[in-house]
Amino acid sequence: CALDLNVDTTSAEVITAGTPAHGLLCPQFDRDLYAFDVTTPGTIVKLTLSMDTAQTRVNPAYKILKDDGSVDGAPT
Repeated sequence: CALDLNVDTTSAEVITAGTPAHGLLCPQFDRDLYAFDVTTPGTIVKLTLSMDTAQTRVNPAYKILKDDGSVDGAPT
């Protein structure tokens, strides 16, 4: 399968708020990281995950991490 190379905090794909980003769910247990800046404390981040096709029974999930890779917030 095709691979994304944004697998850790140093290789995370930089994205801009409001601009869709696309990734691949392959291979099994794939991790794709995207980086964005939150410059104002207390900012609310709205994230939407979707799949273009339903070829497999995959349930995408997310975590919000600090730039050092530690957990900053839990999915809501």
